[in-house]
Amino acid sequence: MSKNMDGDEQWIGQRIQELRQARGMTQHDLAEAANRLGGTFHQQTIQKIEAGARPLRHSEAIKLTLALGVHIDALSGDKPEIDRQFAAVQAAMHESRSSARELDRVAWEWLSRWKAAKDQAAVFADLEHMDSGDEADLTESLRTDAADVRRIAEALLEALDNAAGEGVADA
Repeated sequence: MSKNMDGDEQWIGQRIQELRQARGMTQHDLAEAANRLGGTFHQQTIQKIEAGARPLRHSEAIKLTLALGVHIDALSGDKPEIDRQFAAVQAAMHESRSSARELDRVAWEWLSRWKAAKDQAAVFADLEHMDSGDEADLTESLRTDAADVRRIAEALLEALDNAAGEGVADA
């Protein structure tokens, strides 16, 4: 049994089809994207909505427009600026999430380096404070190398502390 839908359902269905096709999505792609947002769509459901053969509930319209990356006002067809702004906000949110993940990764990397440098500096500090009996076993070049490595490790620690301070100030 087929219901005869009014012009609004057909027009909105056509608009959803236009938006979907403009994004290179299949009906199946749109159904899956909307389902990830909590919808319960099948490809056949999208097909019926686009054909105007099935009414579209408001909650479904919201999920479909989010899956399409447009504001719900885009279904009216005369709000391209809202469409553009909504897409820009979504892109900014995506970029922000990506930046946050990268910042987290870099912070852990710097923390690991800082801990390693701190541990290394402690080892070299112990080497420099060995008693005279143990120190006699080390050659002059080894003592010089240990002091050089300690200075490098301390410089790295200082640079890492400075970078960590700047990172916190920037956040």
